[in-house]
Amino acid sequence: MSGFNTITDLHDLQFFSNLTSIISKTIYCFKSEQSMNHFKKHKGKDIIKSPDGLFDGLPLFSCELKRDGSYLLSSDSTNYTIYKYVIIPSDSKHPDKKLLEEKYLHNSKKYKLIDVNAQYNVSIYKYVYCEVINKLAYLSLTKKRRSLLKFEDDSLTMVFHTYHDYITITDNDMFEGNQWIFRENEGNVFVDDLYINDRYKLVNKDGHVAAAYDNSNRSNKWFPTTIREKLCDLKFPVMNNPPQYSTNPKIENYKNDYLSKFHENIVCMVFVLANYIRALEREKSN
Repeated sequence: MSGFNTITDLHDLQFFSNLTSIISKTIYCFKSEQSMNHFKKHKGKDIIKSPDGLFDGLPLFSCELKRDGSYLLSSDSTNYTIYKYVIIPSDSKHPDKKLLEEKYLHNSKKYKLIDVNAQYNVSIYKYVYCEVINKLAYLSLTKKRRSLLKFEDDSLTMVFHTYHDYITITDNDMFEGNQWIFRENEGNVFVDDLYINDRYKLVNKDGHVAAAYDNSNRSNKWFPTTIREKLCDLKFPVMNNPPQYSTNPKIENYKNDYLSKFHENIVCMVFVLANYIRALEREKSN
């Protein structure tokens, strides 16, 4: 298995839970820890442009508990809605405004205006990027759980092979043959029947590591049921041409929207992983 330890140009996205509410079970994804800290300090009501041209204080994505009948069930079988945060010029004469509205806001039932920022003359929206339906296979000895991730134009299924510590990805050409491989036992701490650190690597069919999920730097290792915490890092190399990715050059890399579809889908899978691990930790602590 080949990794990317020698690559210095890495994205390192940060996942944090419940930064503004003790009631919700929202998990946020940020481009950096600096961006997360700014969001936390200003309770999501302020953004500031950083040297890289993107904004600090604005999530890239959030994952929220879906308030349907599933949330009344056990914690590891609830469904989620994943939102993507986008920035659109407020000025009606801006040349990108119409293109961006057509790209993100074409379905009025699936987006919400978050804020209008007068300093930068932009409007911030979040829209439904992915819906996650979790299913438990009670009669299966090897496949306990399936998570269906439904995107606007396609979908993928994560199949959790519980007794073999890996997750296969099915029903998606872009991730054909990819697997999330769980823990290589490097530096893990074993305390009271709980592994404190969890690591997953997304490995393609050629054995190369495409991304790594790592919660060894989580903010509170010893109390896994805490409400507010840094959950994990998602690391992957900066790629100019990820698998099967194309974009509209007229609005490429606009403000907060700079990840490829390939990596955005990986972000969504990490939300599923983070929720899955938290559910396991809650079960073990009860």
